[in-house]
Amino acid sequence: MPKAIFYKTKSGKSPVEEFLLELDTKTRAKIFRAIIRLEELGFRLIRPEAAKIKDKLYELRVEYSPNNFRIIYFFYNGNYVILTHAFKKKSQKLKPDDIKTAEDRMNDFEERIKRGETIS
Repeated sequence: MPKAIFYKTKSGKSPVEEFLLELDTKTRAKIFRAIIRLEELGFRLIRPEAAKIKDKLYELRVEYSPNNFRIIYFFYNGNYVILTHAFKKKSQKLKPDDIKTAEDRMNDFEERIKRGETIS
């Protein structure tokens, strides 16, 4: 079972965690239940709960009527799932900017690990 980790910027900020803290308690609880399920099932979590976006990126899909939330993540080293980007989905397709943000954060994470930073 992979452990979910919030991506942190070089300055220590956690964009996904900050997004979640802005939500009401019930919505946040629903999303945290989805994250726990992701930890339990890992790669076996599939549609409608999760979907592959491209390459190493996946999306955790959470519906909480009438809103849809997405958390973009990737698996690292088989033991971790890194939560890179979260947002309220407002259109049918994922926006290229959201995918780019997640990709940039994934690349930053991987580069920093290569330089010897630890996963926290």
